Amino acid sequence: MADNGNNSNSNLIKIREQFDFGPYPYFPLEQSPQHETESLFIHNLTTPYYLKYKRLPPQDNLIILDAGCGSGYGALTLALANPNARIVGIDLSEKSIELARHRLHYHGIKNYEFHVLPIEEIGCLNYQFDYINCDEVIYLSDDPKVTLQKLAQALKPQGIMRVNFHDQYQRAEQYRGQEFFEWLGLKKNNPEDQAIHTVRLIMEQLQDEVNLKKNCWQPALGNRLDRWGQEYILMNYLFQCDKGFTPLDVSHYLEYAGLELIEMVYWRKWRLTELFTDPENVPAIIGAVEAIATPWERYYLRDLIHPHERLIDFWCGYPTAPQATILTAESLIYLHPQLCTDLVKTAWRSTLEQGQAFPISHFLKTPAQSCFFQAEVSLDFVTASVLCPLLEMPMRFSQIKDRWLHLYPQDWLTSNPTDVQAITIKLQEILLMLEKYLYVLIVSDSSDS
Repeated sequence: MADNGNNSNSNLIKIREQFDFGPYPYFPLEQSPQHETESLFIHNLTTPYYLKYKRLPPQDNLIILDAGCGSGYGALTLALANPNARIVGIDLSEKSIELARHRLHYHGIKNYEFHVLPIEEIGCLNYQFDYINCDEVIYLSDDPKVTLQKLAQALKPQGIMRVNFHDQYQRAEQYRGQEFFEWLGLKKNNPEDQAIHTVRLIMEQLQDEVNLKKNCWQPALGNRLDRWGQEYILMNYLFQCDKGFTPLDVSHYLEYAGLELIEMVYWRKWRLTELFTDPENVPAIIGAVEAIATPWERYYLRDLIHPHERLIDFWCGYPTAPQATILTAESLIYLHPQLCTDLVKTAWRSTLEQGQAFPISHFLKTPAQSCFFQAEVSLDFVTASVLCPLLEMPMRFSQIKDRWLHLYPQDWLTSNPTDVQAITIKLQEILLMLEKYLYVLIVSDSSDS
């Protein structure tokens, strides 16, 4: 036990020293994620909360933890995506915490606090969190299942956690490279400028067909002499305590912590069937396995044949009964908050003025992206004109239907009065399709927010 403790302390020191030397992630202080729609979509508590509970999260007195906050760029993103929340950040590196404080102050964020603290000691703060963001850190833990359990204990009963692990299969080349450079002694002490220079020199002089160089070296990043280049080499070839995991490993850790999967952050990229040319007509054995496998087993099978994602990135929470989407006349229809921006409002209204369809997936790509393509989701002119008020406020399904009938009282082909039943069915199909991508959120009257 003493040896394990000493090893754990040694690893903490190594990790702290590495991030004191190069706080991660590197972003210039003045850079803001305010227009990074995809990142704001992921960091907005509304996204996973709706996926789990089919309603909107509380809007007041939210407390959000950024566990392993690093340089504070993620904490800033969380603050902008959840403007009414208090942001709490913790990290091992004092220099990173200093930078995080400076960053949020610089951008005018007022409701935040930061602490130099290991994740495993989160209980010391005596907080219960609505949302925990543990991004790019838990794979460094000596015992990820225990770390995950500690975070779960700080989560409110209906709280949500985002966690990710390095994918063992996708980063196989990097791990061999890390072992190679460790054998050369470049990871013995905390890597600094000389070790970074040595890695760059070796990679530059390797023949182009050498696997390590051919498969995972990005010269456009690795050959840069600035902070971006330094970070690329540190995080891929000299990363202290870096480890990879499989989806089945992650499944066991969640079970140990008493948590359940909500959804993968990039959920369509993890669908096994979308690796086939016709996802609706896959080989029979694949369909049979899909029918009986757990989600984590399906992700594991997909990972074996196409380890595309660097991170096994997902949302989780305490087990609850699954919630179904219920669409009734009194259901409230919301646009996702990350679509209610000035950019989207201007573009939407401009397309209406020009009598064109509105390409909604151009403005929020994440829900429509698979491994090999992005689904093109557009609103035809009629639908875009009917749903336009959602840019400013939610509407009940009955109100949207009445608006359609008011704007288009006649069938433009036949000049007959619009068929109310046909329009009701059509509008239901449109809204349920948009809800599948989280472009709209459908909240039943029994769970109105």
